[in-house]
Amino acid sequence: MNRMSHAAAAFAATCSFAGVASASQGPGVLPGTPGATIQLAMSIIVFGGSALLVGIALIGAIRRASAQPRRQ
Repeated sequence: MNRMSHAAAAFAATCSFAGVASASQGPGVLPGTPGATIQLAMSIIVFGGSALLVGIALIGAIRRASAQPRRQ
């Protein structure tokens, strides 16, 4: 996979989970807004996972860039 396909895959994964943070399914089976604690937990999971994914991608890009020989 080239860099553009890696970036596209990371972007798609991030966007696919972003809607979970504002889910309208409450506890149980009935529709409704979850409580503040549940919303906070979902936000931490979703956005923390996204930040982790972006951080891992940036670390990999920095490692690849520093491993390549520099042209003079």
